[in-house]
Amino acid sequence: MRFESVVAGCMCRLKISRRFCLRPPEADPTERRDIERVIEHLDPRAAQVVRAIGLEGQSIAETGARMEMTEGAVRVMLHRSLKKLAELRERLIEI
Repeated sequence: MRFESVVAGCMCRLKISRRFCLRPPEADPTERRDIERVIEHLDPRAAQVVRAIGLEGQSIAETGARMEMTEGAVRVMLHRSLKKLAELRERLIEI
């Protein structure tokens, strides 16, 4: 599972009905470590949202309940986090 697949999976969950949760495929340890390095660039709470939804496959509702946030707040945080990760990806590609 590469960085692009985590971002795509999270974006998919953001657009999909709250009743559905797509489970991500298992990543090998090296890929998981690479993804974690990228997520570390986010603030801790945003990173927790991206991990919960993008890596653990939790739904927005489950993540909200676990983090004591509304579903709307989770969606906003996820959207902003993915935007930041996409910007980071673009900077890394340019280097």
